[in-house]
Amino acid sequence: MYAKMIRSPLFSLFTWWYVIAVYYIAFFKPFELSEESKHFLGVLVVLVPVGLLLMQYLYNKNHPEDRISFKRGFLPWEFHEVDEGQKWMTYNACRNVYIYYSFALPFSFIIYVLLRDTPLAPLILIWLLGTGQYLVYWLTLRKLNSSIEE
Repeated sequence: MYAKMIRSPLFSLFTWWYVIAVYYIAFFKPFELSEESKHFLGVLVVLVPVGLLLMQYLYNKNHPEDRISFKRGFLPWEFHEVDEGQKWMTYNACRNVYIYYSFALPFSFIIYVLLRDTPLAPLILIWLLGTGQYLVYWLTLRKLNSSIEE
C-alpha cells in the first residue's frame, strides 16, 4: 500500500499542498495563531517528514526487490515509464496539461488582479492550478487506459 501511495499522483499533490501551506503560514502569517496552534504546526512540520522517511525505511527493508528511492523522487513517478506505450500516454497527458496551462494562467492572472487584496489569493490560485494540472493529467491517462482496454 505504501508503494502505491508514494507512486500516486495525488501524493505529489498533497506533498506540495503541505509544503506551500506550511511555508505560507510560517512566513506570511495570514492570520494570528494561538500558542496551541503554533505547537501543533511545529509538531506537524517535524512528524510528517520523519514519518515518511520511517515508512520508506520500513518498506525498503521488507521489500528489497521493489525499493523506493528518494534520489529518484524529484522525478515524478508518472515519468518512470517502462515501455513506449507508457511514454506515448505520458506524452499525451503532458500535452493536455500544457494546453490546460495556456488557458489557466491568463484566467488565474485575471482572478489575482480582481482578488489582490485577499491575503490567501496567491495560495488559493496555486492550489487551484496544481489541482487542475493533476486532474487533467489523471483524466487523460484514465481516458487513454479505457480506450486501450476496449
